[in-house]
Amino acid sequence: MTGFHSFVKTTVLVARLMVGGVAAASVEIVGLFKDRAVIRTQRGEELIRVGQTSANGVKLLVADAQKARVQFQGKTFDLSLSNRVG
Repeated sequence: MTGFHSFVKTTVLVARLMVGGVAAASVEIVGLFKDRAVIRTQRGEELIRVGQTSANGVKLLVADAQKARVQFQGKTFDLSLSNRVG
């Protein structure tokens, strides 16, 4: 298994993006890199670069190995990396 795949499997951030107090979408960050992020939404996984918008409407504003700033439905969210077990 490559280092990238190991990294993606062991580092996960789950963010529930809220719109009007109701969960509108679930965005999971499964990999963070300089100027790139691998996101998982209900449409699947996608590698996006800073400035790009995913097929699900998540725009990556800033990213490094520890954090990402995304824009979704007109709101900005700062997401940090965490580990998920289970």
